[in-house]
Amino acid sequence: MQYFFSKVIDEQRQAACFAQMAPYENKIRSAWNALQAMHKNHGAENYQTYVNMFKDECANAQCSDAAHGLLNTLTGQGSFVQCDMLTVLYAGNPEGHYFKGVRDEVVSKSGYLQSLVAMGITSQSAYQSLMNNDKDAWKVVNNQFSGDVSTAINHIKEYNGICQQQLMPNVQENTMRLLHENPNLDNNPWSGILYNMAKTMAPEFLTQATVYNDISGFDNHYLTGYSDRTVGMLHLNGKYNMQVTYIDPRVGGPMTNSVNSPNPVNIVNSNTDAHNARYYANQISHADCWTGMMVVVNGLNYWTTGEIMNSGYMQFHPTTNANYVLQLWAQNGYPCIIENESRVAELLMNQQEMNLIQQ
Repeated sequence: MQYFFSKVIDEQRQAACFAQMAPYENKIRSAWNALQAMHKNHGAENYQTYVNMFKDECANAQCSDAAHGLLNTLTGQGSFVQCDMLTVLYAGNPEGHYFKGVRDEVVSKSGYLQSLVAMGITSQSAYQSLMNNDKDAWKVVNNQFSGDVSTAINHIKEYNGICQQQLMPNVQENTMRLLHENPNLDNNPWSGILYNMAKTMAPEFLTQATVYNDISGFDNHYLTGYSDRTVGMLHLNGKYNMQVTYIDPRVGGPMTNSVNSPNPVNIVNSNTDAHNARYYANQISHADCWTGMMVVVNGLNYWTTGEIMNSGYMQFHPTTNANYVLQLWAQNGYPCIIENESRVAELLMNQQEMNLIQQ
């Protein structure tokens, strides 16, 4: 039940923070609109009316307090230490399929808050200039906010880095949460759900998501390779094996000799003797330079969704004469797979076999 309770806590924290932040957002937008109206009507007969309306918006430190309040949500400091919006945005909202660690969401929404702060500071500067008849009042206001603004920017940069560094663990955690919401879906829709979540997490990468029935043992499936952007989740709910693979085209292009090689299918189809998945993976890895591979026995309701298989990086064979599914990728920038116990990472890159049950 841990994912259920963590989901509830995340939603409560998010709702509380948004409730605390909303009055400040409304005040800054109202003051900003009044400031724009004042400038637009400069020289008009009723200009002073617009000046007074703007002054009313920022009187009694309303604009200053609102800007400071939003800054506190971005820095996690001051009276809002219990409401760090970067932490809230990073945690996501599972109920709304807003996933944990989505970099675009964290950075864009915190950037929006930062823009509101800038509007609040500008409004406060204009207010002080009017009240003191001092065109340089903005310098004093700027000094009052500059420290916290720098702290907020650094905090945003920090979470931008965390989103990138924790991509694969967050993909795994988001999958666990989705399993709680969709415990009995068939493999076909699950591969689509898994792909959509993974793509949302890192839209800049080529993405592939694979789901097949739960099975164990190297006789039946063998997954191996070198990549810091592949996560495997095995024996989920006693129903599924899942894999998400990312390819960053900036690292290197496809190894075309391998991708176009006839060896994988020839090796599998030419061996009429009974061999297991690990045997075929071993033979294939010695024939060409592959940076990742998946060899899975047929008959496991195997589904895969994504663009890697059509991107020039991958050979994908949904069936062979030897009754195995082959998914092989080769990218410049990574070493070739060589089958020996000291180098190869069995059962999915940088992952250990898991037995996970969501209730």
